[in-house]
Amino acid sequence: MFGSADVSPRDPGSAGTYPDPVEHCRVCAWFPVCIERRRADDHLSLVAGMSRAATERLGQAAIPTLAALATSPLDRPIPDLNDRTRVRLREQARLQLAGRERGRLLYELIAPVPTEPGRGLATLPAPAPLDLFFDIEADPWVLDDGLEYLLGVVELRDGEPVYRPIWGHDRRDEKLAFERFIDLVIGRLDADPSMHVYHYGGYESGAIKRLMQRHATREDEVDRLLRGGTLVVTEGRVTESLGVVLKGRIALRVLVPERGMVTILTVEPGDVVGWSAVVPPYRGTADAVAIEPVFEAGIVLTGSEVKSLRLGHVQMGDAFGRIDVVVNNAGILRDRFFFNMSVEEWKAVIDVHLNGTFYVSRAAAPHFKSQGSGCYLNMTSTSGLVGNLGQANYSAAKLGIVGLSKSIALDMARFRVRSNCISPFAWSRMIGSIPVNTPEAQVRVEKLKQMTPEKIAPMAVYLCSHAADEANVSGQIFGVRNNEIFLFSQNRPLRSVHRAGGWTPEAIGEQAIPALRAHFYPLERSQDVFSWDPI
Repeated sequence: MFGSADVSPRDPGSAGTYPDPVEHCRVCAWFPVCIERRRADDHLSLVAGMSRAATERLGQAAIPTLAALATSPLDRPIPDLNDRTRVRLREQARLQLAGRERGRLLYELIAPVPTEPGRGLATLPAPAPLDLFFDIEADPWVLDDGLEYLLGVVELRDGEPVYRPIWGHDRRDEKLAFERFIDLVIGRLDADPSMHVYHYGGYESGAIKRLMQRHATREDEVDRLLRGGTLVVTEGRVTESLGVVLKGRIALRVLVPERGMVTILTVEPGDVVGWSAVVPPYRGTADAVAIEPVFEAGIVLTGSEVKSLRLGHVQMGDAFGRIDVVVNNAGILRDRFFFNMSVEEWKAVIDVHLNGTFYVSRAAAPHFKSQGSGCYLNMTSTSGLVGNLGQANYSAAKLGIVGLSKSIALDMARFRVRSNCISPFAWSRMIGSIPVNTPEAQVRVEKLKQMTPEKIAPMAVYLCSHAADEANVSGQIFGVRNNEIFLFSQNRPLRSVHRAGGWTPEAIGEQAIPALRAHFYPLERSQDVFSWDPI
């Protein structure tokens, strides 16, 4: 996040206080004032997908407004802005300007890139009569660990879409709803193996796995869906293929008669980089739920956009005059067994975890070097340090961060810059999927719930402190699990064998492997190594 939250936007024209959008906008009382100022100025941030870095590059090239970008020559190069990003933003601005002038909703299909076949809508499977379109609504604050209270399915009957809600008002109903949905899909898959289940984002596939684990049911059926690629995420395909502009304020209200619930999606032009639906908390009542319109605003830098920043010109220290600590903790999951993992799922996780850690760390390095001090704190995981199922991308990224952190510690030590890793253990909805069928299991789950982020914070604060600097704590990997602190080992030789005449494949099999086998590591997962209750 860029920008400073301690400057009032009462006078956004003052030097250094222009109301550029930041993450805090979504909860700030000054948001209506700032967005009106940006609209009045036709600010570049109104272009959907515009990053702060791209705004700066375009401003330096005398392109300060949406209209100026929309009417700029398509082939005009912009220093330090790669061509693909420049063309994408220029075309998005052109589409938004046209929609504004015509006063109506416009959209365009984005032409395929000849050198990159197999992207966008081209990756969608062929339609099948038994295809389903699926969405899940959840409330994370209901019960102990949230409730997936509505599984919505749209099917085609006689060529017309028909919506089928499957409600789960408590934990028992949640299980029954999940089983009904899985049985519906499997029945259709048996009838037509070419059918697919389409959902927009990645939440639904993760929720299916959580529900399977939580209720210990339909494991074989879910495995069949995951292995067979039956679930199709459309978000990336749509954003690669469709440009859209919104004119004016759009509010979508959907009334669910049997529960009197309202879903409201409020969109302002230029405010939303991605799409999100705002759903009221589920309270299990038949009363209508009134909620205020929600404004979604902010900047999301993708890996490629962060990469396009000029590393020496990132304004990391502008707001406070210096930078002392970098904490790299951004992360996503795209879990899938390796034999089913797509290149996109691999790249998405690597970009956010490993490449994101590099880009931010590299941008801070000149500041640390010039001031002769600094600290990096990087988040790794036992998925990489030990292993886990269905997380080849995540495990590789997290183990890569360990190697990157060690290299930073070595290269920057002469400038009194330190770098360490934490592998955090914390209670989450994923851990919350453990079935609780006995009093003993309930006791164990209550112990697991003690693993909160508050338990990890003291270690993070210490590693960034002067005390850790004086103790020269650098290049280490720590784990925090409730009240336990671990120091992880790092790769070193365990055992060696020597043969004066050299080795042949046969000699290795006959002599070396038998001598080394006692020190082999088993194929263990994180939960196999950390098998005891948190202390």
